[in-house]
Amino acid sequence: MTGHSGGIHRHSGKTGRSRLVRASPAADTVIGALIPEVLAPRSDEVPPLPIAELQFLLRDGSIQYEISRVDSSGRVSVRSLVYALGWHAGERLSLRASSTAMVLRPTDRGASHVAKHCSVVIPATARYLCGLGSGDGVLVAAVLNHGALVIHPLSVLDNMMARYHTAFTQPGDHYGR
Repeated sequence: MTGHSGGIHRHSGKTGRSRLVRASPAADTVIGALIPEVLAPRSDEVPPLPIAELQFLLRDGSIQYEISRVDSSGRVSVRSLVYALGWHAGERLSLRASSTAMVLRPTDRGASHVAKHCSVVIPATARYLCGLGSGDGVLVAAVLNHGALVIHPLSVLDNMMARYHTAFTQPGDHYGR
């Protein structure tokens, strides 16, 4: 395929051998439209939550928690947290993701949204970044004073618990003694 510009992809011909060919600009446009810009910073996004306030938020009840699971469509059922935040079905949510957390906030345009039964929909790219698959558990926190929902893979909770318990045990100690 000559004369085309765009990305390169692998193509298998009639001989069964694969070769690299250039995709057309139209193909690049279609693929670009199908992959949401989950990680791209936007000027309308609210800055990250201030860490200094976290200790006070934990004490005054401004953070509510749930443990949930990611379903096969990327939905996370968090009805009580969605109600606590005052969010409604169809509301668009901005999404910032890392390998250990996703932060969702209401916005006019966003990569996520509140689904029909008050669950939030996490795009595949964000699930992949956090290492989440269908059926995986998540720790979800609603930070009420900031109108944000924070989703962590349960591996983050496992690590927190291990560090917490390690700090209070001595070598050779066992639970139940």
